[in-house]
Amino acid sequence: MSMLVYSGALSHSLDFYQTLTFLRCLRHAKRVDAEQYAHTDFADFQRTLAYFAKVSVAVYLRVRAWFPIPGMQTSEDVAGHFLAISRLEGDAQRKAHGILHRACKDVHRMVKDFDEDIREPGRWEDDASQLVFFLVELIGDKLLAELIHAPLSTALHQEHVAIAGISTPGSYATSGTDTDEYY
Repeated sequence: MSMLVYSGALSHSLDFYQTLTFLRCLRHAKRVDAEQYAHTDFADFQRTLAYFAKVSVAVYLRVRAWFPIPGMQTSEDVAGHFLAISRLEGDAQRKAHGILHRACKDVHRMVKDFDEDIREPGRWEDDASQLVFFLVELIGDKLLAELIHAPLSTALHQEHVAIAGISTPGSYATSGTDTDEYY
């Protein structure tokens, strides 16, 4: 009997830990956004990527156990992914810039109202989950992966990462954008 009680408590503890982790991710994104968004030149690809990396890398590293992306199990893998994005040129860079520019605007929109001093139960959990799913989906975005590995066989990059049933990578990049000037 004690094992059944313990198992139930463990499940609750894991849910609680995941919620706290998601809230930490939201707090991190808000802090980066508050410090960086107004001072970032989003017309510059490298600065756009730097802002996005500052927001998303820490978030992904905190939640990768729940939402692993193939090929990004370690912090070195994630750093390599962003380094590859930073080295894009020409049309691939313009496409990646459009995706990341819109993502930065969306992150700003998601976190701008967050106030950690408001401590109503359940107030920020949905926002935190939405932010985490959004960032993980974008880091594993199929189009970004294809842009990075364009010279390689695209057969290597056919895996899709579904995040809690919220579409698949690539769908974000192909939806209507307000950054068509980058395409």
